[in-house]
Amino acid sequence: MSRNTNAEPIRGPLSPERALWAAVFEVAIRDLCRADGDKDRRDALRWLGTKDFDFIAWSLGIDADQARDRLRALAARPHADRQAHARQAFGPANPIRQAKRSLRHAA
Repeated sequence: MSRNTNAEPIRGPLSPERALWAAVFEVAIRDLCRADGDKDRRDALRWLGTKDFDFIAWSLGIDADQARDRLRALAARPHADRQAHARQAFGPANPIRQAKRSLRHAA
């Protein structure tokens, strides 16, 4: 059963807090797409099983259990497939720059 049934999905501009959590989530996804054996990738895989992951998913209106399953499936794909996914999903943009941009528009 999901622990995120009361989370409100993101609609419209992000609040500063949600922009921060979205940037954290994006960095974790990018880290999951790194090469096998990369320290950041191992850390991101461990993070999926933490209460911090659950809280951030809830804060973003994302079902933590479903997201965890999908991200673990992504992490299990070959490295080239993971890299292609990251490029398609996020492009070359800097997540910190995106978070700052979201913060400016939220104010």
